[in-house]
Amino acid sequence: MDKLSPQLSSVWIAHKRLQIWAKVAHSSAFVFNVAKEERTVQPSSQPSLESVAPPLEVTGGLQATVCTTPSLSSHPSIESNISKQSNSLKNLSPECMGRPEPFRRPLSPLLVPQDSTSSIVTTCSLREVPGSPLPLGSLQPALYTKKEGPIVLRNQDNVGRLHISTEYDFDRSDLLVHLFEGEDFVGHDCLVGILLDPPVDSRVRQSTCRSETNPIFDQVFKFPVSHDQLSNHHLIFQILDYDRYSRNDVVGELRLDLSEIDVTSMVEIWGDIVKINKPPEDLSEILISLSYLPSAERLTVVLLKAKNLFLPENRDTLDPFVKVCLLANGKRIKKKKTACRKGTVNPVWNEAITFNVSSSFLKTSAVEIVVFDQGSDLIGAPSTVGSVLIAHDSEHWNEMSSTPRKAVAMWHKIR
Repeated sequence: MDKLSPQLSSVWIAHKRLQIWAKVAHSSAFVFNVAKEERTVQPSSQPSLESVAPPLEVTGGLQATVCTTPSLSSHPSIESNISKQSNSLKNLSPECMGRPEPFRRPLSPLLVPQDSTSSIVTTCSLREVPGSPLPLGSLQPALYTKKEGPIVLRNQDNVGRLHISTEYDFDRSDLLVHLFEGEDFVGHDCLVGILLDPPVDSRVRQSTCRSETNPIFDQVFKFPVSHDQLSNHHLIFQILDYDRYSRNDVVGELRLDLSEIDVTSMVEIWGDIVKINKPPEDLSEILISLSYLPSAERLTVVLLKAKNLFLPENRDTLDPFVKVCLLANGKRIKKKKTACRKGTVNPVWNEAITFNVSSSFLKTSAVEIVVFDQGSDLIGAPSTVGSVLIAHDSEHWNEMSSTPRKAVAMWHKIR
């Protein structure tokens, strides 16, 4: 640098300055400071690019090339872009320059907090205008209107009461009977049988068995009957004393005359169950269960219980037991007996007696059941109370043969 002439050194310095200005102009463009108050665009404090060094005379055989950058005035496109950016910045408010607000779902009008003044005005206006919606948490008077109560049917000699409802379904032409519950039932295991008199079909409609005094049923039953014929029918509810092996005894019933009930809408009824006094039974019967297991070729006879056994003239009670005989072609080939039950005419044995019988001999076999009274005289022979013969062509035997491995129980008259 010291060896160069002063003119060459000044040219070199000017050339370096121009290179620096060109880099600043093309890389970082222009930096503008936007003032919130004035919203004007001011160029940053950069040296002016319009001043270009005058051409220099170079002596000594050297040629110097001076590179100049264009000024803002010489390029209208740059100036127009800057003006557009400044105008867009002027239109932006300070609130829009911040971070965008997240989307918020609008609240229900019932959940918007209100001040005391607005709530009082709203309540007063709702009271004055009929049919307008009530505010949240307020009482609705329409829900507390007094409705007609259920029909109550009383009877002094009753064995409980039933809670039911009746309604007619015009779309399906069905009478709907809703059995809700029972109250003060008499008996351990009870079920409710529901029927129309005269009947409209052969279907048996019974509730589930309940062992409670106040059972809950909550069951709906349908009867296919036309609305015009309803007035000719009675709706009957029978309370049955359930017995697993025997017939269910009717202990009471509730009878409704459908001609006196308007079933076009739901009718709720509380009705007392009228007690049914059964006549005394003089018939002696015994409950027997039969089952056959083909794989083991085993016949099982279960003596469950008996009722109303005949009393001899000189006896006030009985000590009954049962002797079971297996017959083949009318001949007794095997016999077994149960234990004795003391002092009863309604004994319960629940004893099983088995015989080995092949499938080929099952069609020609039979079972004879003989009831004896042991009595107090141990020296004399037991007296016969009665007997039952279950032959191979009887209903009980045929049902046992058609349903192997299943116990079939039936009542038989003692003769």
